Amino acid sequence: PSLSGLSPVTVSQSDLQGLQQRLDRIKQQVSQANNVTQMVTLQDLIQSFITDVAAMQSALLPEQKQLQAQLDVLEPVAQDEVVLEKSEIATQRAAISEQKSKVDAALKTLTGLRDSAAGLLIQIAAIRRSLLESEMSLRASSVLSATFWTPLFNPPEDDVQRVRTFFQHVAAALAVAWLPGERLLTVALVILAFVLWTVGRRVTDRGLTWVCIHRMPEGRLRRSSLAFASVAATLLTTACAMALLFYALTRHIPLSPLMQSYSDEFEKVVYVCVLITGLSRALLSTQHPSWRLPAIADPVAQAIRPFPRLVAGVLLGLLTLVQVVNVTDMSGQAVLFARGFVSLVVTLLIGALFLRISKARRLVAAAGDHPPAHSAVASLLYAFACLCVIASLCALLIGYISAARFITYQLVWMFIILSGFYLLVQLFNDACE
Repeated sequence: PSLSGLSPVTVSQSDLQGLQQRLDRIKQQVSQANNVTQMVTLQDLIQSFITDVAAMQSALLPEQKQLQAQLDVLEPVAQDEVVLEKSEIATQRAAISEQKSKVDAALKTLTGLRDSAAGLLIQIAAIRRSLLESEMSLRASSVLSATFWTPLFNPPEDDVQRVRTFFQHVAAALAVAWLPGERLLTVALVILAFVLWTVGRRVTDRGLTWVCIHRMPEGRLRRSSLAFASVAATLLTTACAMALLFYALTRHIPLSPLMQSYSDEFEKVVYVCVLITGLSRALLSTQHPSWRLPAIADPVAQAIRPFPRLVAGVLLGLLTLVQVVNVTDMSGQAVLFARGFVSLVVTLLIGALFLRISKARRLVAAAGDHPPAHSAVASLLYAFACLCVIASLCALLIGYISAARFITYQLVWMFIILSGFYLLVQLFNDACE
């Protein structure tokens, strides 16, 4: 065997040093983090770090096996044959042994980094639980008190300066994309992203609907496929539009750490809002009641129709502002105000939705049309959601802002998870039938 067939070492010493520095920076951020939101971001960074380390390990393992196989071929010669062995074979064995030692050392270092990151992930989870317990038990001002609204009407000067710094970063990022000679392309890309997000979704939805109608057998499988296609079209066009928008604004230079953190959080908020509207549109199917999967009377579905888009729009607008508070590390009073205001608005919207559902069901019953009977699980979930709304309002009134925020966010996540799970289960069952 010759060295010409060997793969080069794919992980250099500088790569390993870069990983170590990256892990050290995350550890430093963990030591400075003081709220649950920051801990969630750091957990994502650790998960990404572990994924990168695992990818490097996977790249090195085949090379390690190849080098070991070649060493097995070049077995040490017997003592009486040493004289007959030429220097070429000895040199080759030494070179392969040296290269394998480097690969072994790199794998050992990567294993240590991965173990250290996994341990840090456990520590972050423990710190996050502790912070969450502290925040949940922390009592602040009620939403009815003037103190709660102070950050809005009389913010501290330090918070004002942090907001100014944030917008300076925004201006610096936009200035590069707005340089002479780049403005036309930037405007075209932003408009294209908006068109893709709006018109593109409708076109994609209609295309997938045509495929489902003409390629799927008539029955429940077709209905499940139509609902799934609607959600897929929404997510696909949103992903393309977001990628195009970020490319338009960041195609020349990378974002600053502050703006990168904000853009990452903004992207998460966008996908949450898109899932709310996409899943609601697919399950309600107000334009085609015969395609509707859940047993919901049409008047009730029509009554629900405007609320998902309204809740998603409010969440997008408010959480976009809340992320400014989070990434700029504003005062605790500002953080509590942001959490409380979002929780108050969203809770009131969800409460209005439940009242409208009850009113629509009563009107259906009064008209002599009995609404479809719900399963026991659906009734329990509805009752649980109503209790959560009441608990959130009570928490806001007595000053447990973080507890109200936790309840509100869990309500939103519960809708997304249960709706997505219901849609996938229906699609799987109908496909099996």
